[in-house]
Amino acid sequence: MPTNIKYLCIDDQQDSTIDPLLARLESDGLIEFERWTPKNLEDQLPAIEGFIRAQKGAFGLLLDLRLDVDADENGNRVSYRGPTLAQELRTRMAEKQIPSFPITLWSVNTKFQKSYFGDESSHDLFDGVFGKDREVTDCPDAVAKKLSALAVGYESLRSLNKESLISTLGLTNETSSPLYSQFLDEYSQIFTENATHEVAHFILNELLKVEGLLVSEEMIAARLGVSISDSIGEWEKVKDSFGAAKYEGPFYQAWPRWWWFRVEDWWANLPHENCELGSLTSAERVSLLNEIFNAKLVESKPILPEYSSQFSTLCVGTSAPLDPVDGLRVVRRSSRNWQDTLYVSIHAALERLGRDNWRLDPLERDRLAWIKEESGSNG
Repeated sequence: MPTNIKYLCIDDQQDSTIDPLLARLESDGLIEFERWTPKNLEDQLPAIEGFIRAQKGAFGLLLDLRLDVDADENGNRVSYRGPTLAQELRTRMAEKQIPSFPITLWSVNTKFQKSYFGDESSHDLFDGVFGKDREVTDCPDAVAKKLSALAVGYESLRSLNKESLISTLGLTNETSSPLYSQFLDEYSQIFTENATHEVAHFILNELLKVEGLLVSEEMIAARLGVSISDSIGEWEKVKDSFGAAKYEGPFYQAWPRWWWFRVEDWWANLPHENCELGSLTSAERVSLLNEIFNAKLVESKPILPEYSSQFSTLCVGTSAPLDPVDGLRVVRRSSRNWQDTLYVSIHAALERLGRDNWRLDPLERDRLAWIKEESGSNG
C-alpha cells in the first residue's frame, strides 16, 4: 500500500490530547497527518482547498465531530460542527469545484451518543467514523489501514472512466445473473449521474460492507462449515485455493472480500460427486474439504445443539454460523436485491444478544412473541 498518503486533521482539542492519538495512527507508516485547529468557514474552506492543491498523492480529511467546543490559543471558537463543514465540502465536490476525497469523522463515544447517532441525516457525509476512545485507542493499525484504503480508493475512482467502470471491480461480462445485472445497472447510473464521492459511497455501503455479491471470510467459512478459530493453519490451505475469487477493486486493502459466485464456481469444480453445498451439514462439508485438501479442518457447531448445521449465513447477534430456519429476519437501513437477507438466531433474539446490531423485521415480531410464550409455557 502506498505510504505517501496525507490526511488533514481538523480538531479543536489541545495538541497534548490529539497528538498522541495521531502518532498511534502514523506508527505503521501508512499515513501522515497535518494538524489544524478550526477557522471560521470563510477562512477554513479556502485553506482546505489550498491543502488539496498541494497534494501529490492520495489524501483525505479527518474531522472532529464537535469543532465548536474548545477555543484556540487566541480565544477564538468556531460556531459550526464537523458535519456542517463536511456538507459544504461534499456540495463543492458535487459541483466539481474540488476533487472528491474521503471525509472521515472521529470523536469520543459520549459525543457520538449525544450529537451523532441520533441524527442520521449526516451519516452519508462520512466514509468512516472512529471513536477516539475506542477504535483509535484499541485498534490504531486497523483504523490507519482503513484511512489509507479510503484515500487510495478515492484516488483510483477519480481517474475512472466509463470503459474501466466494470473492470475496476475485477468483473467482466462472465455472468448473466440478474442480481449482477441489477447491481451493474445501478452502479453505472450512479457513475454517470453523480459525483465521485457518491460512487465511492455506493461501493463501500452497498457492496463491500454488506454480505451479498461480495462476502467476508467469516461468511465463506460458515458456508463451508469450517470453524476458523479451531482450524488455524489448516484453513489457509482452503482459503488460498479460492484466491481467484478475491475482490481487488477500490478499498479492498481494508475490506477483504470475495465474489460469492466465483467461490461457488470453485466449489463446483472441486473433485467431488456433485454435492450441493446447501444440502450438506457442516460436518459433511468439512469432511469433503479435509479429504480433498489433505487438511484437518474442524467443523462449526450450531449455536444450540438442536439447531441445524446446514449453515448459509451468520447470526447478526452473535456472528455465529446459522441456518435461517433457526433465525428471524432483521431489517437494515436500506437494502438492495443483491444483498443477503439478515438473520438473528432465535436464541440471540430471546436473550437480546448483540441488541445494538439488529432490529426485527415487523413480520417476525409476532413469531418471536409466540416463541416466547411457548418457551415460557414449557419452562
